Amino acid sequence: MAHEREHEAVARPRLLHPIANAPVADTPFDFSFGRPFAQVRATFDDHDARIYDALVDALSATYGARLRALKLVGSRARRDARPDSDHDLLVFLDHCDYDVEVPRLAALGARMTAAHGCSALSLSPMTVAQFVGLDAKYAGITEAFRRDAVHLWPE
Repeated sequence: MAHEREHEAVARPRLLHPIANAPVADTPFDFSFGRPFAQVRATFDDHDARIYDALVDALSATYGARLRALKLVGSRARRDARPDSDHDLLVFLDHCDYDVEVPRLAALGARMTAAHGCSALSLSPMTVAQFVGLDAKYAGITEAFRRDAVHLWPE
């Protein structure tokens, strides 16, 4: 599968203020936050694990080197989801035009939901700057994401 290929070294983006587009910190952004999926895979049923594997393959095929990381967040990451809970996923890209990426990922999520007979896949595209800027609108959300996330890709 595409996600099993070795992850190529990529230049890590610097944190940018979401409005001023100026550096927030001199340290690179660490995409490795969250529990690695390989370590928690046994706590997921096989059906969900296959969905996440297929999603990584689809996103890798769609975005190639633009894909920086994929995180499962929310109730499924915390392992307190109901059977009908959606799958909340953060799709980190090197650049993101919401007018393009939101519809593209909504269509991909809908196709995969139908193909796998699962609850909705809610795919949220973002860059590092957009992730950092989430707290301005939703106080504390990035801390919750960092605490609860399952790191699906890269492995």
